[in-house]
Amino acid sequence: MQARLESVEERDGKILIGYAGDTPAGYVVATIEETGGIDSLNKFSTRRGSIDALFVYDEFRGKGVSSALINTIEDFFRESGCQYSEVACLASNDIAHEFYLKKGYQERYINFLKEL
Repeated sequence: MQARLESVEERDGKILIGYAGDTPAGYVVATIEETGGIDSLNKFSTRRGSIDALFVYDEFRGKGVSSALINTIEDFFRESGCQYSEVACLASNDIAHEFYLKKGYQERYINFLKEL
């Protein structure tokens, strides 16, 4: 947790907590990244927001909490001069995959993992 908090601070990020009344319903953790130079050969050279974690408690899923958190963090990215927002999820997480596509995100990379 300490490392994540330090990363958010070092990379001009933000942590938002979504509430349902007085009850925490979920959170989003995001950072801002600049790419350029050699890295721009593999990615795009730009300032982009990165959603590092998005979580909503089961009892609040399907009630707009994720959308509210995404919309708010995207506004933060725009205000911070970001041209893009990126997010990753597990390939097996069909619900998250569908949600991000619905929010306008497009698949860009596919990573493969093999247990040795």
